[in-house]
Amino acid sequence: MTAAVVGALVAPLLRPRAGGPGRAAYDRNVYREQLRELTADRERGTITAEQEDSARVEIERRILSTGEDAPDETTPARPRLAALAVAVLVPVAAFGLYAMLGSPDLPDQPFAGRVIDLDGPGGPGMPGEIAEAVERLAARLKENPNDLGGWALLARSYAVSGRYDKAANAYREAAALAPDDNDIAVGLGESIVFNADGMVTPSARAQFEAVLARDPTYAEARYYMGLARAQAGDRAEALSIWTALARDADADTPWLPELDQQLRSLADEMGEPAPDIARASPEPSPVPRPTAEDVAAAAQASPEERMDMIRGMVDRLNARLIDNPDDLEGWKRLANAKRVLGEMPAARDAYAKAMELAPDDADALAGYASAEIAIAGEGAPVPAAAWDAYGRLLVIDPSNFEALWFTGLGAAEQGRAEEAAGAWRRLVDMMPPDSDERAELLGQIEALGTAPTE
Repeated sequence: MTAAVVGALVAPLLRPRAGGPGRAAYDRNVYREQLRELTADRERGTITAEQEDSARVEIERRILSTGEDAPDETTPARPRLAALAVAVLVPVAAFGLYAMLGSPDLPDQPFAGRVIDLDGPGGPGMPGEIAEAVERLAARLKENPNDLGGWALLARSYAVSGRYDKAANAYREAAALAPDDNDIAVGLGESIVFNADGMVTPSARAQFEAVLARDPTYAEARYYMGLARAQAGDRAEALSIWTALARDADADTPWLPELDQQLRSLADEMGEPAPDIARASPEPSPVPRPTAEDVAAAAQASPEERMDMIRGMVDRLNARLIDNPDDLEGWKRLANAKRVLGEMPAARDAYAKAMELAPDDADALAGYASAEIAIAGEGAPVPAAAWDAYGRLLVIDPSNFEALWFTGLGAAEQGRAEEAAGAWRRLVDMMPPDSDERAELLGQIEALGTAPTE
């Protein structure tokens, strides 16, 4: 395998490279595609005639400014030396990494004997099942096109899987139902940008402009407006927009380092010094996180020592939350840690604290309900508190597997057959058609004695 990889990498380095079209020709093709998209957006009604005329003038100006350039006929310098370096470095790096990270003494595990952990981080949704669930959601939305939450969920699902064209279409449906929703408008704009390989097209820019008209502080819209100005050649305006955005951001904002890098690169292209951005230092996090040294020590510790380390970290987290009781994420992390330690009453109490801070937090509701069920014990009736929490969770996430199952089970235990059957039928619709679990659940629905459904 290593030889095949080296061969694939070395062959292009030794082959003479033919010339190709220059940058100007590429830019002109991009701008022509933007003109065609502009016409399509106007016909769909996503932009006005005035926006189309303004954008068309700008794109035509950019086409004229590209000029002509000659084909790129350069060849890589010293290709044989590069090929030799690849041939040597790739195997050395591969074997070096395997020596550090591999497990040559690990016994084989036949494919047929492997077990997929459906309760692991991925939950019950294997990639194929997730795709089926998304398609079922799309089919249901054709029958119920006024489901705003469904369209937004479908759009995010498509975006996560990289199907930005479908994500944009789903966001358009959601935007038609909620034209003033800034999150939906930004999601639509981003999907259009990603589908255009990072170009802020006129239709995408119209979305960001509409958001900023309603909320001038919306960070994502400000960023993309800066990107649009940079792509249009107005680097000074882009630098101004991004500098203001960076100054307004908190010092611990996750995307800030990348924005700082783009600011430095843009300033360097303009031949100007990078802007001096003064920010207040973030307050120390009230929730302790394991350091790299903690992780390394845990990897070398025995199971007993590792458990002692976990308990020590949990105790420190618990102590800090006493001094800072409004830390939602801290309470959820404490609850998860208590679950891992098997301390379910403590986990339930921590989830309850999180629910007090955020009554509609889906993770807190699900964790609280599962902790109540674990405390009740296997075979015990679904506790009323868990049933209530799952009911609230279904309002937020109508497709939650766990909530649908236990809501149906609790209703069945109370003799509310129709309610139980309704929850379980929704669950059946989300299961693979030929699965044993689906057949078993259909049998339980039939045993309720309710009216059958197709």
